[in-house]
Amino acid sequence: MRTISRLALSVLLICALLALALSSCGVQNANADEQTSLAVASTAVNDTQPSSAIPGDPNTVDLSASALSGGPDWSYDGLASLVTVKDGANVTVTGTTTTRSVAVDADATATITLKDVSIEVSGAAIMLNSGTDVTLTLAGSSTLKSGVDCAGIQQDINAKQLTINGDGSLDVTGGSDAAGIGTGHVVSSDSTIEIKGGITIAGSANVTAAGTGGAGIGSGLVQSTANSNTIKTSGAITVQENATVIATSDGGAGIGGASGGSGANVSINGSATVTATSSSFAGIGGASGGSGGNVTIGDNANVTADGAAGAGIGGGPAGSGGNITISGSATVNATSSSGGAGIGGGSAGSGGNITISGNATIKATSSGKGAGIGGGSAGSSGNINISGSVNVTATGAGGGAGIGGGPNGTSGAINITGGSIYAAGGSGAPDIGNGARGGAVRPNISAGAQITTPTRDLSHFSLGTIQILLPDGSSAPRDENADGSVSLPNGGTVATFFGLTITTSDSTTIAPDGTITLGNGDITFLGDGTFIHLGNSSTCKITWPDGSTTTVTSNGTQNNN
Repeated sequence: MRTISRLALSVLLICALLALALSSCGVQNANADEQTSLAVASTAVNDTQPSSAIPGDPNTVDLSASALSGGPDWSYDGLASLVTVKDGANVTVTGTTTTRSVAVDADATATITLKDVSIEVSGAAIMLNSGTDVTLTLAGSSTLKSGVDCAGIQQDINAKQLTINGDGSLDVTGGSDAAGIGTGHVVSSDSTIEIKGGITIAGSANVTAAGTGGAGIGSGLVQSTANSNTIKTSGAITVQENATVIATSDGGAGIGGASGGSGANVSINGSATVTATSSSFAGIGGASGGSGGNVTIGDNANVTADGAAGAGIGGGPAGSGGNITISGSATVNATSSSGGAGIGGGSAGSGGNITISGNATIKATSSGKGAGIGGGSAGSSGNINISGSVNVTATGAGGGAGIGGGPNGTSGAINITGGSIYAAGGSGAPDIGNGARGGAVRPNISAGAQITTPTRDLSHFSLGTIQILLPDGSSAPRDENADGSVSLPNGGTVATFFGLTITTSDSTTIAPDGTITLGNGDITFLGDGTFIHLGNSSTCKITWPDGSTTTVTSNGTQNNN
């Protein structure tokens, strides 16, 4: 009897360990067609009690039930504690569990209603296998929490599409190195790793997703053992209609990529409200060494994005930003705290092309070393186009332009043809143009734009692109102050990089770029010298070669006529 008892205990222990192994996520091997650790065939002894807590409804799965046996659209593996949803299924999952998980068969198309569900397991709470196209409809309030290497809702890298809709709420937390919603930890020896699954959140769904080492929504940690590798994301992330999303990450983007991977293309439209925060990388976009995908925000969307070494919206550190388009009546507040642009490139990364139009309202701020809109620290920006009736506030820091390049970075073409624009560069940087120590660029500003910039004193502005001329026409040596700025000798003349000549007395001076009419007062440069302001009560009128005029008033506001 004692021998039999020990044998029985040994068998039970082995079974328990096997069940634990089958229910854990593990690291997904990107070489395999699918992650199979959670999609186990029902070969073990199953529970034999009724399948649903609601009599007569065989396609309602109550995870709180003492035992499950399956229904027409789903099966249950008692050994793995796994509910598997079949192709063509339309099931409702409810109840609370700390042992049971849900998976969708490979290549299946299925609809699952989550109704007041709570799943907290050591593996993946919900696993969407290769080739799946799944709609999750939210009813009531649900919570999903997964273990190490597992996303809260995990897509195989070859999954097709996940759509979340309904009017309920969902709180999802991934394990370490995994996304809240998206892929888990992926390791491959392939030289190219592609994450294919798309994610759409729509309806009136209210979704909170948190990743650690992976994005809040997007990809988990991606690692390749190949000597050279390309990691790309072809699946897009869309938030639309009246959906509300809060996505956070420690170690990945709020929405987008994780370390080593690029961010997906992101589209936010309708009346969606999105808050995306990363404590390390981009709020929306790339993570460490990862480029941000293209980001499109339109309609009446309301977006708040906070990054650190990555942009608020755009690239991660050492990663370029994709193209960013903001239009319609969208409202965007984007910030970066540690070297990224508010909108554009991450630290040591370049920004892609940025287009802002329509009636959009934008506040883009870098509080580290980056442009408000444009390049991150030591990063250049792509072309920046601002038009329509937009309202834009762009503030750079640490040598980053308000709009343009980051410190030590250049800017592509800057075209501002409309809207109300406030731009403020960081220390030593132009308000609109290249970053500090980045050369100079002439912004193209048309008559329809109204530009406001902060009034600056020469003692706090680096004149690296400005030549000082004495009244007799000779050049004066620069008086370099301790902070790298330049003092203007009394009675001197300043000639800008663009050839415009400005004097300190009442006069009209013809210059290659136009005619400048000055009033009395001290000269204060705004940005790179393109915008000027005289004293506290004077105005400056610039007549450009095409006959248009620009008037700068005492409060630093530029009005184009």
